[in-house]
Amino acid sequence: RDEIRIVTGPHPDYDQKFSLQDVLSEEEPEEEEKEKSAWDRALRGGFWLRSMAMALDSLLLLLLLAIFVVLGFLTLTLGGTGGREVPFLRQALIVLPVIFPLGLVLTLAYFTFFHGTWGQTIGKMIFGLQVVRTDGRPLTFSRALARAFGYFLSALPFSLGFLWVGLSSDK
Repeated sequence: RDEIRIVTGPHPDYDQKFSLQDVLSEEEPEEEEKEKSAWDRALRGGFWLRSMAMALDSLLLLLLLAIFVVLGFLTLTLGGTGGREVPFLRQALIVLPVIFPLGLVLTLAYFTFFHGTWGQTIGKMIFGLQVVRTDGRPLTFSRALARAFGYFLSALPFSLGFLWVGLSSDK
């Protein structure tokens, strides 16, 4: 049975099993390990995990946007007296230009909100990933918004900004 001792005062009652000679005879480590920052200790998410999380987030945003597209078509079809007479292609030319900016705003809001609040989107939560700053602190909303704009810039040239992650050594 282990004995429980309560240490009182500035000098604890040290265990007598160790002598000064035992401590001095131990080999010292050749090089002291430096205290690593939280960024250095963190495990970084790999390319494929991050890609799957992004695909899941994109699917969720696509489903949300599809709801707005259906609502737009229903509004045109049922909303006016002449709505049923408008051909489908003409309805698409009315609905889709409205949906595109809505999709951009929804994407910015989604990534900014989730990264700024929890450091994770729904896809990242499922795959156990979290976005933090290089010093290990959580993102602020302004940095999360800048990151969301960076997603658009990375996606513009054939998604090369995202593919570059897979080619870099530190992922």
